[in-house]
Order: sequence, then structure tokens, then C-alpha cells
Amino acid sequence: MKFKNLLLLLSVALISSNCGEDDSPVSTPPTEEELINNIVIEDLSEMGIFTEYIEGPAINSKGELYIVNFEENGTIGQVDTATGEVSRWINLPDGSIGNSIRFDASDNMYVADWKGNNVLKISSEKIIEVYAHNSEMN
Repeated sequence: MKFKNLLLLLSVALISSNCGEDDSPVSTPPTEEELINNIVIEDLSEMGIFTEYIEGPAINSKGELYIVNFEENGTIGQVDTATGEVSRWINLPDGSIGNSIRFDASDNMYVADWKGNNVLKISSEKIIEVYAHNSEMN
């Protein structure tokens, strides 16, 4: 998987930047500059497939990546981290626009719906319910 390979590459780069000349670990952590110089960023998907409100990337316990506002506002896309392919996972209720995603231990997804002033709970079976509502939230 590209995503796991990227994390492995980052880990190896950080470890190797922390080794002394004799390859024994050095007790001091890497500097901010060393960390920045060892970061590798790779696009997983093509440009322009998310709206200007793209936010909320989150990964569930299975390693599945989800991002709000895929193709149009009010949707959640699922990214295949192995191929970079993105597909629409679910449409939010009419008028809802998500801007953050979190998961609980059972892989229920919680979406901050800033337009509807809700926190939506979405089960892995794609059942949507209002988990919390407050008209003063956004």
C-alpha cells in the first residue's frame, strides 16, 4: 500500500537521520530542520476531485481513509490508499456539509456538519443519525 510504504519510508528516514557515524542511536532527537528535510509527500489522488471545502481526513481502525466533500459538498469520499482511487462513500442529508471526521472504537464515523449544526453518527452500514444538535454550533 502506498500509504503504509510512505509511513515506512518516513520512519526509516527519521531513524537513519538519528544514527551516529557508527550507526549507534544518538540520544538527542532530530531537529525540526532534519524532520522537515526527511518528509516525503506523495499525492494519492488526482487534483480537483474534492470541493474547496475539502477537510476532515480520518482513518478508521481498518486503515480506510475518508475525506469530506468529494466531487460536491455534502458527501464523504473513501480513498483506496493502495491505488489512490477515490469513490463516493455516502451522501450526507440534504443541507448538510461536513468539515471533520472522527471514529470511535467500533468504527462509527462522527461528522461535524457545520451547515446543519449537527454531529452526525454514521455506522459502517451507512446508517446516518443525528448524534448531537445545537443551533449555536457551526
